[in-house]
Amino acid sequence: MDLAFGHDEEGRRRLTGSLQTSVMQLCQRCLQPMQQELHCELDLLVLDSEEELKALPEAEAVSMDVIVGEAGELDLLAVIEDELLLSMPLVPMHEDTDCSAVLTDLKSKAVGASGEDGGNDAGKDGGEGRRTNPFAALAALKPYLKQDKNGDDTP
Repeated sequence: MDLAFGHDEEGRRRLTGSLQTSVMQLCQRCLQPMQQELHCELDLLVLDSEEELKALPEAEAVSMDVIVGEAGELDLLAVIEDELLLSMPLVPMHEDTDCSAVLTDLKSKAVGASGEDGGNDAGKDGGEGRRTNPFAALAALKPYLKQDKNGDDTP
């Protein structure tokens, strides 16, 4: 964490710097825990009241990140927490697309259940390798469907 407190050309308070940390999250692809590195840059204009915010020129108010402190005070821990939360990815995933043995196993079952011959369909996708049906993974999940009272698969 590197924070600097100062003033801009107009004498307004300014908070600049960078925040770095790591958090544990669940990968939304494989549902396994993963270490997520967070990094964010801060450049915040700190104002004392909503009136000061309204008095800012529209171009400045739109282009700058502004925080309004209550009674001249700023809850620094809350600012840091908010900035780190905003820097978290919406959908955390491992960088490696084959991030789980469970996912790889499901994929292999799906390819086997889809009836594909495993041949190279280079002509279909521009020569980049085998192209699989994106819905083939659903076939692997079919045995796990709940059965109703009659023993039939439910849709």
